[in-house]
Amino acid sequence: MVMNRPVLLDILIGNREITPAQAKRSLAIQKESNKLIGMILVEEGYISGEILCKYLSMEYETAVDPRASE
Repeated sequence: MVMNRPVLLDILIGNREITPAQAKRSLAIQKESNKLIGMILVEEGYISGEILCKYLSMEYETAVDPRASE
């Protein structure tokens, strides 16, 4: 994983949803616009909104629930 690159990009690249070049371009746009990386990916046509939701929900589901330790 490249430092300072959102985990979402690594997941999308690993699952062949986007290319490393698309990730790099998206990061360049984000640097200039301060938009969320997921929105940039959709706006650029690299992924659909459905794909974004799929991977964001997967990431959310794997997050540690702080209530689990109670």
